[in-house]
Amino acid sequence: EKKGAEKMLYSSFDLIGPLRKRTQMMMLELITDERKKLFNYKMEEVQKKKQADIDKVYDLNERITEIMKELGIDEELYKPEITQKEKHGSVLNVEDHEVPVDKYVSPDELKKREAARLEEEERIRAQRGDNYQERALKSMMGGTLESQKLSEEQAELIRPDWMSEPREGMNEEQLKQIREFEAKEKAFKEEQEKRRKAMETELKKLKNDVLECCYKFDENLSILQQDQLRAAAGVYELEMQIIRLAIALETSQESDEAHEAELVAELEDLKSKKGKSTGTLTEFKREVDVYKEAYEQLVAEDKAMDKGFKREFAECEEFVDMMYRLYKRRTRPAKKEAPVEASTGQGGPAEGGG
Repeated sequence: EKKGAEKMLYSSFDLIGPLRKRTQMMMLELITDERKKLFNYKMEEVQKKKQADIDKVYDLNERITEIMKELGIDEELYKPEITQKEKHGSVLNVEDHEVPVDKYVSPDELKKREAARLEEEERIRAQRGDNYQERALKSMMGGTLESQKLSEEQAELIRPDWMSEPREGMNEEQLKQIREFEAKEKAFKEEQEKRRKAMETELKKLKNDVLECCYKFDENLSILQQDQLRAAAGVYELEMQIIRLAIALETSQESDEAHEAELVAELEDLKSKKGKSTGTLTEFKREVDVYKEAYEQLVAEDKAMDKGFKREFAECEEFVDMMYRLYKRRTRPAKKEAPVEASTGQGGPAEGGG
């Protein structure tokens, strides 16, 4: 289900016009930021989990060290830690050991530090003086009281020298003491062996707990890596869409500018042609007016000749109609292209004779 800015995205078929494309780019940038923040949140949670696991491993190692010391085992333990590169913003922080010059500390600051140090020492001293809870915890976890008890029993089981002498010369009381001592020694060794096996079992369990803690963190880290790959792929896809939209906008702008330049050139060409055609049209209108005037003059002359035809041949009344028909059917000579002469009334059509 789409959430946030994803609901506002246009379909690919609706990306028409520069305004929608720019809006789409802004929405894609918002989605990119949301995905980055989501992964960063997961990253911070894994970092917190790692710190908690490190603290747990150190607590287990403390108990493992106590058991190994009692069992006489010398073995180097795994001690995880958060490196400087894993700390966010560490590249911008300057540590005191990175500055070769001693930092200046004011007298007031020195007094505050000394007071804080003395207060911390007093607190630790008071805590160590009567920390029954810590002693009880160590007793349950490490068996410190039990170790002291065993040490006392071991001190009591020191074999006297007289018990090493031959038993033939000993009385009944001495033999009884030897038998009691041997029984105690046997019980002590059995108890010691039993405790050693219990400690070895506990040691094995503690080491398995450390390994399990590391394995679980490795699994979480592997899941985080998969999330990082998916998040990176999604971000790259969104950024590619943004780049494609930016290229489309730039290409569209260049195409629009080129088309605008073509239209401007075509407009200027049409304006030039319009100016030339305007002069031609004015000249043509002048010629039309001249020919129209000549035509109207010829029509007037033709009408005048038509009216005076019957009057001219009134003496030949019996032939007037036939002659008028012939007059109408007369062939007129081709008109000469002399607009100036036509305007003056010369060069009119010849009259037909009967």
